[in-house]
Amino acid sequence: MLAVGCGAMDIVLGVDVSGSVRRERLPHVLSFMSSLVDDLEIGADKARVALVYFSDNAYQLFDFDRFSSKEDIEYWIKQTPYLGGRTNSAAALRLMVGHIISRTFVYYTKSQHQSVELSSWVVRGSEAFEKCRRWHKPRSV
Repeated sequence: MLAVGCGAMDIVLGVDVSGSVRRERLPHVLSFMSSLVDDLEIGADKARVALVYFSDNAYQLFDFDRFSSKEDIEYWIKQTPYLGGRTNSAAALRLMVGHIISRTFVYYTKSQHQSVELSSWVVRGSEAFEKCRRWHKPRSV
């Protein structure tokens, strides 16, 4: 399991959907990211997942509180659209840190929630595809 310890874990997945990934490779990357979620214990006091996808701009597909089951999260990961265009990692990081993570940090600080681990994972570009392909055998969609 990836979510270990006694505290909650918030994970922001960042997915490159620009031209550097190429349309035919995106399902492999999304399958890999879905398999990461499959290893988590999902729940309000366990792991929560948000997803950002990016090319020329960055967009949030879903936030931490949108889904409470890994099946829903995995389904929506696979709905991430291919956009082509240029790779704007900076826009993704701004959205992840400036909007999603900072808002979550303020929430936990105000609620005096104990022990929250914040984590961001970004999969980008053709190098990421090659690593995903080596590490993970894609499951059928």
